[in-house]
Amino acid sequence: MAQGGSIFLDEIGHLALPRIDTDRMPASLSRPIVTGLLREELGWDGLVLTDDMGAMDAITDRYGPGEAAVLAVAAGADLLIIVRDGDPITERWRTAASTWPCAAVE
Repeated sequence: MAQGGSIFLDEIGHLALPRIDTDRMPASLSRPIVTGLLREELGWDGLVLTDDMGAMDAITDRYGPGEAAVLAVAAGADLLIIVRDGDPITERWRTAASTWPCAAVE
């Protein structure tokens, strides 16, 4: 997304980049990709938005929705797209976020 000619949001997909993340995590869940490559190596300082976490096979075939949400944030994502929001995502997210010192979970 652009505002006044500046890009401030990048959406990251769920593709695997095994040369960067040898664990073959989807890019959206990979700290070596989101934080290491995108933020540190390429210098991205805008927001990182994941592709859909609730309905895409690259995520749902390997991870529960709550686990995927927590992994994405731990990887460095700022915003998550969750089309099929449900109790597992909401409750896991609230549990994880409530332990962070800066979190205000409602």
